[in-house]
Amino acid sequence: ATVSYTGLSRYASCPYRYYATAIARLPAPPAAIGTDARAFGVAAHRVLERCSTPGRPSDELLKAAAAGAGLGATDVSRLRAAVETFLGSKVAADILAAERVMREAPIAVPIGGVVLAGTVDVIAWRGDEVLIADYKTGRGAPDDEAARERYRLQATCYALAALATGAASARVAFVEIETGREVEYAFRAPDRPMLEGAVSALTDRMRAGEYAPRGTYERDSCETCPAFGSLCPVTRPTAGGAD
Repeated sequence: ATVSYTGLSRYASCPYRYYATAIARLPAPPAAIGTDARAFGVAAHRVLERCSTPGRPSDELLKAAAAGAGLGATDVSRLRAAVETFLGSKVAADILAAERVMREAPIAVPIGGVVLAGTVDVIAWRGDEVLIADYKTGRGAPDDEAARERYRLQATCYALAALATGAASARVAFVEIETGREVEYAFRAPDRPMLEGAVSALTDRMRAGEYAPRGTYERDSCETCPAFGSLCPVTRPTAGGAD
């Protein structure tokens, strides 16, 4: 009866992959384990979680975060650049100016018999207005339109969490800290039924047992799926472009 927004996103991308990983709990393929990109994201979150005042993070903090995530010494400069990109953003300035800030804040929102649970990078309050920020590493989607579509479901979940606490408005910002791109969504309290409907549409399908494979190959989803290449009927495109 509990689902995370990551789980919802995976289900929306491919119900069969969600079933294989979250329900059947098949072991992940090597391509999905221990990537440098994931380690870098862990290090960046550890640093930004501790950046509650203006100014650059210390070299000691950067080195400790990099080492703790299993990164090498050569990754420290990349980590510093990414962290400073976020700290120089308007989103970071708005967080510092907020009246109340919570970092790595847990959420639990009941929606139609299911609890939407997870953790939010930053929630910042000013009166009854909420700013939620999420750090993204890597290069992200190829263009702004694709980025907005990629983050839409996560923004929906975050906004629900804010509005459920009584916020009059929720601004949800995703900051790609290596490119500097910011993708924002704005919601108000009257939007809550619509947002709940979007989430319920997915959880209702889950409870109905709808776990069909996606129709076509998608690299990020398929190559990290334990069922791909064996149980799943979807195959890689041929050299000519046809399945």
